[in-house]
Parts: sequence; C-alpha cells; structure tokens
Amino acid sequence: MVGGLLRRELTALYRGETLPPLTVQYADFAVWQRTWFQGEVLDRQLAYWRDRLADAPELEMPTDLPRPPIRSSAGARVAFTVPAEVTAGLRTVARTSGATTFMTLFSAYAVLLGQYTGQDDIVAGTPIANRNRAETEDLIGFFVNALVLRLDLSGDPTFAELVGRVRREALAAYAHQDLPFEQLVDALAAERDRSRTPIFQVLFNYNQDDVGGSQASRRRSSGAWRCRRPGCPDRSRSSSTCGSFSTTRAARCPARSSTARRCSRPTPSSGWWPGF
Repeated sequence: MVGGLLRRELTALYRGETLPPLTVQYADFAVWQRTWFQGEVLDRQLAYWRDRLADAPELEMPTDLPRPPIRSSAGARVAFTVPAEVTAGLRTVARTSGATTFMTLFSAYAVLLGQYTGQDDIVAGTPIANRNRAETEDLIGFFVNALVLRLDLSGDPTFAELVGRVRREALAAYAHQDLPFEQLVDALAAERDRSRTPIFQVLFNYNQDDVGGSQASRRRSSGAWRCRRPGCPDRSRSSSTCGSFSTTRAARCPARSSTARRCSRPTPSSGWWPGF
C-alpha cells in the first residue's frame, strides 16, 4: 500500500500538482496508539489471542535435510504461471462463498499445508495493513502488523465449508488486529526455539497493487516453507528456505497448489480432499 501511495504522490508532484495537507503525522499516530492501547483494550485483545492460540501446534513441514539449530533467512524462489481461467474460477468461488479472494486462496493454501504435514490444525501468519482509521489511509509509515490464523481442517469439509471456516477465522482476527505481534510473542512464547519462528512458521500474503494502471495480485508465504505466488494470470512464485528443502521439493509445491486451485473451481460444494 505504501508503494502505491508513494507512486501516486510522486506522479502528482511530477505533474506540478500540490499535495493536500496531512491532518496527522506518523508520530501522532504512534503517540495515539501508545495512549489508547492499554488497560481494558489491551487486556481484551490479549485474552482473545491467548484463548485462540491455546495449545497451538507447530507446523511440521517435511524437510529434505535436518533442521539447523539456528534458523536461516536464506531462501530460493520458484516461478510458475497460474492460468487465467483458474484465477477467474477462484474469484467466482469467492463470490459464491461470500468471501474475499484472499480467504479463498488461503483455504487452498491451508489444504496444501495439511497435505504436506498431515496436520488438521494449521497455524499460519498473514500481514495486515493495520490502516483501519481514515486519518492513516494517506499517511506514509510502517503500520503493518502480523495476524495469526488458525484453521481446523478436520471433519472432511467441502471446499465451501472450508472457505466459511477461513472467513469466520479471518473476521475474528481482523477484529483483534491492534495487538502488535511482538507483544503477542512476549505474552505467548515462553520458550524460544532458535530453529524456527515463534507462533507460526509460514506466512501467507495476498497483495493487490496498482502497477501501471492495472491490478497485479500477489500472494506469498514465508517461514519454514516460503511461497511467493502472484495471483494474476501472468506469474506466480514459490520459494523455500534454503538449508531445509531441496529445489525439487520447492518445485513440487506450486504444482500441488495449482491442483488444489483447480479442484476448488468446478464444484466448490463437493469434497475437497479427493482432488489431490
């Protein structure tokens, strides 16, 4: 979002236009947040996350090599294409389910993680713009926060049911997005494991950026298994953490993800798992 805002302002300045004055500065927001987010407000959000993430499991992705004792941020990238008809089908499924494209894509991603790990309880992170007040919409600054989404894959749900679960989970998380992730880690992660990130080990992101007048949709996940797959028909990327995964396994990830997306398209109310 900041990139699009910066581009729009630079374009306006190159055209000789005058930017409208800002009602607040980033420092004003920081002071307001520090003042507001304490006491009952802080306790209420902490209580939600403590309850929601109680006994949350670690994601046990299969690795090709032993997990190093200290996590590395080194990564690699695999590119692949999402066909236009699949992208259009996903958007149709999202509209039919009363969900966003992000929720639909995250549903497919969660199933992919479930297939790799054999787990029904999936915990993943997702960044959120955290610009939920009008005064911050046109303000350049770092507002991004990380949300934790916990999805239950048990019970052999149809894809429509799974999207419904993701929708409910996401909306509840959005309602409690103000707690900084660093504070959540301090509150919940009593013991730190230097071989993996705290609370969640994968991160899924879906961005819609205004690039050259066209909408380029991007989504990516990072952590123990990092995938970067633009949702537009032109390109997609998947990346895995070097040192734990081979290039061959990383290349299989987008292939299975594409299978998942195709499964959801024709009959979203049918069983999900047989598509794999």
